[in-house]
Amino acid sequence: MRWLCLFSVLFVSYPACAQLYQWKDEHGRTHYSDKPPPGQATEAPAAESAPAPEPAAAPIQSPSSVRQPLNVDDVAYSRPAYSDALALRHLFIQREFAALNDALELRLREVQSDIVRELTLRAAYDIFAVTSAETETLLNQWIEAFPKSYQPYLARAIYYEQRGWSERGGAYAHRTPSANISRMRSAFDLAQRDLRQVLALNERALPAYWVLIDMARTEGDRNVSRQVLSRGLKFYPNSYVLRWSYVQGLEPRWGGSEALVQDFVELEPKTLKANPRLQAFKNYPIFDQGLAHYRKKEYEEALASFDEALKAGAHPTYSYYRGRSLYKLERYPEAVKALSQAMVLRPDIAGHYYWRSRALYYGGFYADAVADIQRAYALDSEDEYIANFRKTLFARTTNDYVKGMDKNWAREVVKTEPSKYDENQLFIHAKAQLALGMNAEAEQSLLQLIELKPNEYEYFKWLDFALYRLARLEEIIAHWDDFLSRNTTSADAVMQRGITYFQLENYPAAMEDAARASELGSEQGQHFYQKLKAFTVRPSPTEGV
Repeated sequence: MRWLCLFSVLFVSYPACAQLYQWKDEHGRTHYSDKPPPGQATEAPAAESAPAPEPAAAPIQSPSSVRQPLNVDDVAYSRPAYSDALALRHLFIQREFAALNDALELRLREVQSDIVRELTLRAAYDIFAVTSAETETLLNQWIEAFPKSYQPYLARAIYYEQRGWSERGGAYAHRTPSANISRMRSAFDLAQRDLRQVLALNERALPAYWVLIDMARTEGDRNVSRQVLSRGLKFYPNSYVLRWSYVQGLEPRWGGSEALVQDFVELEPKTLKANPRLQAFKNYPIFDQGLAHYRKKEYEEALASFDEALKAGAHPTYSYYRGRSLYKLERYPEAVKALSQAMVLRPDIAGHYYWRSRALYYGGFYADAVADIQRAYALDSEDEYIANFRKTLFARTTNDYVKGMDKNWAREVVKTEPSKYDENQLFIHAKAQLALGMNAEAEQSLLQLIELKPNEYEYFKWLDFALYRLARLEEIIAHWDDFLSRNTTSADAVMQRGITYFQLENYPAAMEDAARASELGSEQGQHFYQKLKAFTVRPSPTEGV
C-alpha cells in the first residue's frame, strides 16, 4: 500500500492536464512542461509513469573559465532530488561538525572561483535561520568543538539574526511595539558579537557582510550599510547578493525612497560578464513596482511589471513573484514553469516549493504537488502555511481498497461500536473509518488492534496509512521502531520505515533502511537504495546557473 504512495511521490505524474509533456535533455535529465520539447515537431503528452531519476552526476569540478549562458526559457518542471541544504542540515543534526566545516568552506571557495555560486552559499547558511532552542544548543556545541573555525560563529550569527527578525515581527516600524524592537536589538547584538569573531578569523566570509547589511536596515542607517557594502565588495566586487541586501534598505518602508533605489541601480555596473545576475539588477525599480501591485492584489499589473523586469535578464526573485502572480490568476501551468525557473536560479527555498505545490495541485497534478510540499516542509517546518497545506494534501491520500469500499456500507459499519476484544470487527471498523476520512478514529481502532496483537504487521501498516493522512510522519517512525524491536528480520517493516524516512526527506536514514531491507531479501529494498543515490550525492554545479 505504501509502495504505491512512494512511487507516486518519486516517479508518477498524474495525468489531469492534456498539455503536459515529458522529455530528456542531452544530459539525460527528465523534464516536464506544458509545452513540447524545444525543436520537437510532433507533440506528445507525458506518460502516466515517469522514469526513475538518473544517477547523480560526478563529484564537483572546478567551474569552467568560459561561462555558458543559461537559457531559462528551457527550464521545465522537475521533481525535487538532491538538496544541498538538507544534506548540510543532516551533518549539523548528526553533529558531524568537522565535515560541516569542510562542506561550508568548499562552498565559499566555489564562490571565490565563480561568484554566481553565491546563492548556493546563501542557501547553505539559510539552514541556520531558525528559532528553535535545539538549534541554539547544537550551535553552541559546534563552537565548543571548533572555537577557532569561523563557520560555527557565522551559523550562530544567522540564527540570532533570524531570532531578532522574529521578535520584531513583520509590521512597519511605526506599528511595531517598542518591546519588540528591544528584543530584536538584543538578538542582533548577539549576532554582531559573533560576526566580529567571524571576520577576525576570516575577513573573506561573504555571508557576514550580507547579514550585517540586513540588520543595519532596521535602523535605517544607510551610512553603516554602505560601509559594510564597500568592504564586502572589496573582496567580492561582482556580488549580486550584497547589492540586493543593500538596495532593499533604500526602499521607502525602511526610510528610503524610490529615488534612492533608482540612483543606486543606475550608478552600479549594468552588465558584468562575471555575474550575469547583475544584468537584471538595473530593473529592480520595475520589480518593486510589481511588488506594490501584488500587495494590492492587482495581479495583472504585477505580472506585467515582473515580465518587464525580466527583460533585463534571468532573476530568481522576479521569476518567483511572476509565478505567484500567475497562480493568483489561475494560470497554473505557467505558474509551475515560472516557479521552476526561480528554483533553478536559487535552489532550496521553501517558498518556491510551496507555491509550486499549490500550482501543481490546482492544475491537477496531485502526486507532484505532494513531492513539492514535502520538500517545502523539510526546508521549513515552522512555516504555518506550508504545514497546513501539507496536512490538506496528505489527508487526500488514498488507496485502491479504500477507494473501492462502498461508502454507504461504511457509514452503517461505523454506527456500531465493536468490542475492543473483537479483532475482526475492529479491523473492519478501522478500514471503514478510513474510507470515510475518519483518520483519527481509525488510529484509535488500530491502536486497540495492536494492543491485542503487537506483532501483527498488517495492523501497523494500516496505522501507518492513518497517521500519514494526519501528517504525523514522525510518529510513524516510532511505531515501526516499536514493531522492529520485536521483529528484527521483517524486511517489509524496514521498507515501510525507510519510505517514511524518505517522505521526511531524511535520505541517509532511508538509504540505511533500504540497504537493510535488501540484506533481508527484499528486491524492492535494492531498487529503492539505487534510486536514493540521486538524493544523497551532490551533483556538479550547473554551468550558467
